Amino acid sequence: MEYIRCPLCEADRTKLVFRRKDFMHKVSEEEFCVVRCKKCGLVYINPRPSEEEIHAFYPKEFYTVHLNAETLLEEKKGQLGLKYQYVKDLRPGRLLDVGCMKGEFMYYMQQRGWKVQGIDFSTKPPNVFGLDIFYGDLEAAGYEESSFDLITLWAVLEHVYQPRKILSEVHKLLKPSGMTIVLVTNFRSLPGRFMRHDDIPRHTTLFTKHTLTKTLRSCGFRPMSFHFNCDLFGGNNRGMLNYLVKIAAGERIGDIVAQNRQVARWHEFSSQLRGRPSPWMLKVDAKDQLLMPHLDRWMDRLHCGFIMIAKATRD
Repeated sequence: MEYIRCPLCEADRTKLVFRRKDFMHKVSEEEFCVVRCKKCGLVYINPRPSEEEIHAFYPKEFYTVHLNAETLLEEKKGQLGLKYQYVKDLRPGRLLDVGCMKGEFMYYMQQRGWKVQGIDFSTKPPNVFGLDIFYGDLEAAGYEESSFDLITLWAVLEHVYQPRKILSEVHKLLKPSGMTIVLVTNFRSLPGRFMRHDDIPRHTTLFTKHTLTKTLRSCGFRPMSFHFNCDLFGGNNRGMLNYLVKIAAGERIGDIVAQNRQVARWHEFSSQLRGRPSPWMLKVDAKDQLLMPHLDRWMDRLHCGFIMIAKATRD
């Protein structure tokens, strides 16, 4: 574990927000501290696993390595279509997909006339489409400066250890007329702040609209627009009523988060109260299911949805 200064302003004054374990992949039983910088407001994990240690928290299951190209495209069909809505008005040019995983978005864009390249920081996800993917750090890729029309970071920036360094490199590689699209989770949301949905400790930096704007501007970008859409990467408000009822009944928040974030414990989350079957809890869960779509729409309109997409150009 390493202790760090704020990744945005480098201050060393923080306030503890909450502690959380790795409920998603259960790599360790370590409890991680999520803190907020008292100077700029950025939320991040501190202390955190070192850059060498963090790789152990990305098991093969994280990358769904078993999917072949055909199955992958079918499974990601809806998500790829939603991503395309953010770029469909752009004239096809050169695309760099940072954190490209298995290359599915690159392939989708190539079919629509784009010249595509990708980079991923891990060799675990297979290159199922045989596309031009560089594995390693962005700086080491050797891409020509001011050469890309579009650079995308879909659910990447919250994972990297030096977000400003990555964005500064993206700024160098982008054409003066180019655009970057950054998708991150939004800590100023009910799933982020209250239900603790972020994938701790793989999400090392937790942004809000305010702190993402500051980060982009500090790297020479001008944010053009922000969009909030939980359909793209999940993260809806499902379970909000369950949380409130369980907290009122005296259950510990850490245990409630574990129930919600672990597939094997969803039955407990949706039908039990204080570890016992509860017909009343089933009714609460049914009400929650009906409420969720309406709550999602309102939270997105209020810029409080869990998934946040920023479009930005070079300033």
